[in-house]
Amino acid sequence: DSGTCAADGTCYSTSSDQACRDVLEVLPAGSKKIWTRDLPAVVADAIPATNWDMRAFSYEGMRMEFGDTALKVFSPAQAALLDGQTSRILPLRNILSKLNGSQQIYVFDNDFFQNVSAKELAPIPDWLRMSNAKAFLTLGGPRSGTQFHAHGPAFLLLAAGKKRWYLHRPGHFPNASVAALHRAMTVFESKVLPNMKSPPLQCVQSAGDAIFVPDGWSHATINVEATLGVAWQRTTSEINSCTSGQDYWCLAQAFSTAEKLSLKKQGERYKELFQEAEQLTNGFPVGFLRHLTPYWKASSDAKDTFKNLRAKVLKFLKGAKENSDEAILAAALLKRLADVLFTVRGDARRASDLLAAAQKKAPEAGLGAALARLLGQQYRWKEASHALETHLAHFPEDSGAALMYEQAKNYARKP
Repeated sequence: DSGTCAADGTCYSTSSDQACRDVLEVLPAGSKKIWTRDLPAVVADAIPATNWDMRAFSYEGMRMEFGDTALKVFSPAQAALLDGQTSRILPLRNILSKLNGSQQIYVFDNDFFQNVSAKELAPIPDWLRMSNAKAFLTLGGPRSGTQFHAHGPAFLLLAAGKKRWYLHRPGHFPNASVAALHRAMTVFESKVLPNMKSPPLQCVQSAGDAIFVPDGWSHATINVEATLGVAWQRTTSEINSCTSGQDYWCLAQAFSTAEKLSLKKQGERYKELFQEAEQLTNGFPVGFLRHLTPYWKASSDAKDTFKNLRAKVLKFLKGAKENSDEAILAAALLKRLADVLFTVRGDARRASDLLAAAQKKAPEAGLGAALARLLGQQYRWKEASHALETHLAHFPEDSGAALMYEQAKNYARKP
């Protein structure tokens, strides 16, 4: 196959092993205002044009200079489903040692470049400097990546490795992919992609090049090899995907606008949207959990929706292997549900029950400190100290948790 995007925005699928330079329009480094384009593109030799010190911006260079720097780590579907939130924070040195392990570790961290030394390590070139954008450090082992998501215009400058891309233009995200959004990209490639009637645009990015993803285009990635790079993106989209089609991302936009309605209308609208999400996701609408909070504040009907989703996530956790990518994702979903329960109802006991189940199955999800805080509010200090002890066995560098552990032990000794 040969892949291409026509002038009307129609993009044709390609073999997933074709180079992005053979599929997308190739732009020279230094091209102006690329982010205003409507179609994806590859910027050839973008990395050489940046004048980055590639000895410093390498696995070994990073290990030496930033080995103790704590970074956000995600399981394959976690970043997309939970808006880039994670409790799994690990030193770079530890992450690099795990890249070829059984877990599909993926780093996507927007705090790293707040460090002055880090910012000087890989500065965004002037010709890519769009306003209101953020830089993210991205790295991961083979087979790791992130599930389909959408945001504003974005660039991924790849310094090392190879990365496979899947892209859909706004309004055309197929329902076949929706039910697998909580699965790893390896599952998408083996189970979903071969049977798709409208497959995504596909290509492989090589080190040295940058990929441009236009505003609103849904996209997913999987590492062909271990990768290291910098993402530069606007986190919010300015386009209305609903004008192009009624797909999953149109539903996501509808959820986001519901909170602007009056309180009475909010309850009715959220009920409709969660029912639609239930059908669209084949009964697992976990990408919309954060909307349970405003829904519950607006209507008591949300309680039934919450119970339904809690049961499904607990079942998902039960079926996962201990500390597997699925277990870590399920734990992160339970953390979101616990946050909803505590925010709306102030129910520390039931919220801590959810986090306790999560930590038992996936202590590597990093929820021990959050669990201990909830247990502390209930004066359950012995359980809090046990939660922190378990947490520190997997996150020994967490100094904040270590301090909490000593405090919890002291409180537990008091009569």
